[in-house]
Amino acid sequence: MSQQSRIGFVVFGLGRSGHIHATNLIRNPQVELKWIVDVDEAKAKDFVTENFLDAKVVTPLDMEKVLRDPSVSAAVVSTPTHLHEETVVHCLQAGKAVFCEKPVADSMAAVGENYLVTFDFHLG
Repeated sequence: MSQQSRIGFVVFGLGRSGHIHATNLIRNPQVELKWIVDVDEAKAKDFVTENFLDAKVVTPLDMEKVLRDPSVSAAVVSTPTHLHEETVVHCLQAGKAVFCEKPVADSMAAVGENYLVTFDFHLG
């Protein structure tokens, strides 16, 4: 598979589950991990170095920069739970496919308000 046909991913959060997801992504020949977004840049940079990756590392303050990258098609959200909703909504609004650790939001009302509207926007 050529570099150009690989699916570009961003991982938000490189904690325990984020590390597992990032490791699985880099083992998949159809995927290229393009970005890691984490508050602990040093830890994320160590992961990139240890795995011989070209992925870029930024803090959540640079989320919009990552989401504007046209080479990124999909996101894995494995941040702390209270950050899931905001991160997922931003990713969906940027047109990215999203896998999110559970729960996707703190309440069913938030799911109804944010995700149904976002899905309608992208699918409608």
